[in-house]
Amino acid sequence: MNTLQTQAFLVILTLVLSTGLYCQRLANGSWTYQLVKSENVKKIVKFWHFNPNFQEEEFPKIAVQNEQIYWLNGSKPRTLPLPSAFVRSVSSRVGKYLGLMSISEEAKEKVDDRIFHLQIFSTTGEKLYEIKRTQHYDDSIPSVAISDEDGSVVLGKNTVGNAWFYHRTGSLNLEIDLFDDDSYGLERVLQMDFTKDGRNLVILASKRGASPIGSGVPNPSGEPYLFLFELDGSELWRRPLAEFNAGQTVIAPNGQYIVASSYTTDFRGNIKKRTFIFDHRGKEIKSLDLLFRMADFSPDSKYLLLAERTLAKVVELASRKVLWSYNISRKQGMIVAVALSNNQEYSVLLLAKNVFKEGAFIFTHPQLVVLNRSGKIMQEISVEGESFYTPALRFSGDHQYIILGLKDSYRIYGIVANEFKMQHEN
Repeated sequence: MNTLQTQAFLVILTLVLSTGLYCQRLANGSWTYQLVKSENVKKIVKFWHFNPNFQEEEFPKIAVQNEQIYWLNGSKPRTLPLPSAFVRSVSSRVGKYLGLMSISEEAKEKVDDRIFHLQIFSTTGEKLYEIKRTQHYDDSIPSVAISDEDGSVVLGKNTVGNAWFYHRTGSLNLEIDLFDDDSYGLERVLQMDFTKDGRNLVILASKRGASPIGSGVPNPSGEPYLFLFELDGSELWRRPLAEFNAGQTVIAPNGQYIVASSYTTDFRGNIKKRTFIFDHRGKEIKSLDLLFRMADFSPDSKYLLLAERTLAKVVELASRKVLWSYNISRKQGMIVAVALSNNQEYSVLLLAKNVFKEGAFIFTHPQLVVLNRSGKIMQEISVEGESFYTPALRFSGDHQYIILGLKDSYRIYGIVANEFKMQHEN
């Protein structure tokens, strides 16, 4: 072997050994997450929005506060006033776009009508366009899904089972009635989620509101269906779900898998829970007796982390196997957010307690639980004295960092080499 070949071989061997050592040290717990940055934004934050590249200065962290939106963009932060009658905010999956929903009394066609507004912004705070629709007083706020492909939007109306596909300029492209034989109902469900590239959209919707078993109503089942659409509104397939009520749905980043839940209740308070996993062709590949409230696919779309209030599970999608389950006690509160890394090297659960305080519900006693590939505790991080209104938890793009949004600040934890298993902060 000549000198050049020897050098190349040594470089490759070094990379392989260092990668192996890195993974081994993570598995052995000799690397832990420690606080590397904390920033206070002074005013209360109702919603945080984080881009996966949040550790890089050019990707802003967005704080939606009581009267303004605050873009924390390195040395160039900026603020914008919130629209009057602001309702809530929503971001695209990757975080390229932000939507602000509000309802106004202007330009009413009828006494009982209001106007629903959706303003779409770029990640740097530039307003791109606005959508306006008539909003009846007794009607639900539309569901909103924003595509990272180009900032186009789909609005979903649960009460009538409609989906409106909008162009990136704000013009209406297509209106779809999901069911031919449905009926108006405030109890109906319509949930949506885009793939990472924003080119495919999954919708979970019910034909009507559901009733408990034995209620005696003519059609007790809400008849939930799962749909897959392309960005232009072309329907690829639809599948009925067992059980009476629609729950939630999430699609894998690459669109290869979809998870959806449904459930049935009776008058005694019993609940039959179901979670279904489908492939991209609409074939059911696994079901579990679980009603997930939170779900996160690994970025490589090979694993799925599911969580109820006190239970978390990881599923390996290729083998359809549940790799591990993890339970928390009621004393710890409940699971309110989850995050899963590539190859499910580690999972993060955000635990908190929910209390009613000063006229609003707020989460207190936050704690991060980091689990390894076997579902064993790698680290627990108690965030003493902090609280938040809406859960905000995210891994960085390379999964070396965790960001946590709090009531008036955010914290970033990074992997460092040490031997500590438990970290408490003041």
